Amino acid sequence: MAKYHIRKDLLSREGKPINEILEKCNLNKEKFSSGRRVLEILSSVVGVPTNKFDASQLLGEILSYGNLEPFTYEIIEQLSLHSDKEKWEDCWKNTPNLPYNEDELGDLIMSMDIGRFTRFFSPLMEE
Repeated sequence: MAKYHIRKDLLSREGKPINEILEKCNLNKEKFSSGRRVLEILSSVVGVPTNKFDASQLLGEILSYGNLEPFTYEIIEQLSLHSDKEKWEDCWKNTPNLPYNEDELGDLIMSMDIGRFTRFFSPLMEE
């Protein structure tokens, strides 16, 4: 049984090659490895194969219904576990207006499309 109620159209969508998805995320080719890692983390949280994602899909629209709070907390937890701690701290230190609390960070993440989400978090991943 799935942990979250995922939109059925996301699950039934035809898969695409991961590099095509990363290109549509407007990710530089040298960041494809870390971008792939971000999508794998998202995939592990939501239970959707990585190749089913669409760069323009809003994260807040992945669930068909239910509480987004545990979903966003799990994404934040998994991203922080697999990120370079110094890069994570530098990003928050050097980027104005980034939220410091989990609720606001969760709101920011849920407002991102998968392309922006991947571009934002891929530089923070451990190599």
